[in-house]
Amino acid sequence: MAGNIGATLFGEDMWAKLALNVETKPLLDDEAFVQILRDVQADPNKMMQHSQDPRMMKVFSVLLSSIATASPPPSAAETAATMDGATTTPSASAASVGTARHAAAAPANGRDGKKQKPDFSLLPESERAEKESEWEKEAGNVAYKAKQFETALQHYSKAMELAPDNMALLTNRAAVKLETGDIEGCIEDCQKAITENKERLLHTDFKIIARAHARIAAAHMKSGNYTAAVSAYQDSLLEHKDDKVQDKLLDAKRKLRIQEEQAYVDPELSKTAREDGNNAFRKGDFPTAVKLYTEAIKRNPTDPAPYSNRAAAYTKLGEFPHGLKDCEKAIELDPKYIKAYSRKAAIHFFMKEYHKCVELYQKGLEVDPNNAEMRNGLNQTMMAINRQSNSGEVDEQQVQHAMADPEIQAILMDPMVQSVLKQLQEDPSSANEVLRNPQMAAKIQKLIASGVMRTSA
Repeated sequence: MAGNIGATLFGEDMWAKLALNVETKPLLDDEAFVQILRDVQADPNKMMQHSQDPRMMKVFSVLLSSIATASPPPSAAETAATMDGATTTPSASAASVGTARHAAAAPANGRDGKKQKPDFSLLPESERAEKESEWEKEAGNVAYKAKQFETALQHYSKAMELAPDNMALLTNRAAVKLETGDIEGCIEDCQKAITENKERLLHTDFKIIARAHARIAAAHMKSGNYTAAVSAYQDSLLEHKDDKVQDKLLDAKRKLRIQEEQAYVDPELSKTAREDGNNAFRKGDFPTAVKLYTEAIKRNPTDPAPYSNRAAAYTKLGEFPHGLKDCEKAIELDPKYIKAYSRKAAIHFFMKEYHKCVELYQKGLEVDPNNAEMRNGLNQTMMAINRQSNSGEVDEQQVQHAMADPEIQAILMDPMVQSVLKQLQEDPSSANEVLRNPQMAAKIQKLIASGVMRTSA
């Protein structure tokens, strides 16, 4: 008896019943649970193994309810008439249509795991095309997820033949074409969806049209046409705001900027612009020199020379922060580019940041120990430090500027340095002993060079 009930509950029409119920239909999206149902269908006794699973209890309740409300079986006379080839009675015809509807809604996977297409000819003609198109679309989705792209293309194309007003089918097929590298085909399908929706007044969901624009953009990204990609992503966002599409737009703009910069590179034109900048610099036309050096950088952004040249022009204009930034870039591109060390040190000198000048000249001499410009610059800086320290005057602006320097702040916050400064204040004669420690001596010298500390009143 139990076997008969199990066979009735989990018969071939089980899938249709579950698919038509709003509570159990979502469960069929879980492939693992569908496999459990297949196992139970093959052996109903296995249902007891899953009696604690609320999903299985829901399935059992729905299937049991369907048996309770099922139509009575046909009479012997009706059966005999059908077997004899007589015309099917109205009730039998209705049952046949109902069975066809159930089959159309049933999951695509059969017991062998392959697609089993229902016989849609049993449906009323008014429903046939729509139901068959839906089935083809779902079959295409399954094939797409399984990366069976040729099969997916066939299903989506068939679905479109049956439902030519469904623009979502075009965007789905476009996605398959994009995966297979058919860039033109992808763009063509998406553009067709956009155009037909507009011209035929189909009133397609704006999210689907936005998806069509985004797929066009993705196709252009794949081909390296970032200009077209940016435009398509913007069109997509006009249809529907989507954070993921917004992120993709930003990425497209970034790649477009890099692409344009790379396309603009021309070392020969960079050299010409730099020479023109030098001429403007010699004439004292520093704003023009900056513009020409900037052009030289755009034409060859990996050459440290125009950065160093522009730093010199910025220095003449008193735009020290810009000049420092250009020097740092030049050194980053070529750590052995001596001119950049010299020009950066000169800017720090103008800003009375003598402690930084000393560091830069020393680094420059590490690169080229015999460089006269580096040696002269270091000597001039040391002389300036001595004059400042022995002058007996305090440059308040210089001290305030130095106190804002994180490096000077760190030195002053060092407990050891504070102890030494207190010792020197109480006993100046202990200076020689204190400065025997090289690390401490270096810190004290930086404080003196920065103007924060004086060696005499």
